[in-house]
Amino acid sequence: MKRLMMMMGRDARLLDDEPGSDGTPPATTTPPATTTPPASTTPPATTTPPASTTPPASTTPPASTTPTTTTTPPANGGEAKPFLGEQKPGGPAPATDDDYAKALKKDEALLGDDQRIQLDADLYKACVPVMRKYGVSPEAANALANALAAAQVADAKARMQQRIDYFEKMKQESLRTYTPADFERINAGIDRWFKPGGVMNSTIRNSELGADPEFLALMHHLGGAAREDDGAGAGAGGGDGGGDPNSTAGISELW
Repeated sequence: MKRLMMMMGRDARLLDDEPGSDGTPPATTTPPATTTPPASTTPPATTTPPASTTPPASTTPPASTTPTTTTTPPANGGEAKPFLGEQKPGGPAPATDDDYAKALKKDEALLGDDQRIQLDADLYKACVPVMRKYGVSPEAANALANALAAAQVADAKARMQQRIDYFEKMKQESLRTYTPADFERINAGIDRWFKPGGVMNSTIRNSELGADPEFLALMHHLGGAAREDDGAGAGAGGGDGGGDPNSTAGISELW
């Protein structure tokens, strides 16, 4: 029994996969050779920084030192004119009030030589600040003043012509309505109620009122009453047709 157990023990040892289990002593393992550390790496020489590069000169063109004059866009393709409203260094001095005043002159070629037509200097002076602000030169301002005056004269003449045409229409109607004797009676009524030579008498005789159908009818009635009261004849009045030479003529043209 003891012999059998020993054999079994030996067999068991043979089952182990250990070195020398077969009776051969294991080979001695040679330790690896010591690795020689690499020689110290010499650091590279310090790189010399490149010389500083001089920055290129600025390519931006220098600002012009010559003062420029701003110009307004030409109207209708015309030539551009200097805009004087903004003063530039070295540019012309802005026009003064005195410059504008001296430039104002009536253009007789446009307005005629009628001395009753004159430019309004006060109105012109009130517009000077605006004209200077927008660069209107004194010469141009004078031209504008004359052009405006010409337009106003043309408008006044057109309105006056309308009054003359209206008066002429009423006058022709009154001539168809009243006889010369009726006008003598109307004349007596005017002079009875409106002092001859006075403002109202002159206004009646030199305006549309002197041909108004309703007014003529009233004067015809009052004139008849006046003749009955004091026996005044047809020659009691009549006036001289004087008054404002710019107004239309009233019934005085009929006498």
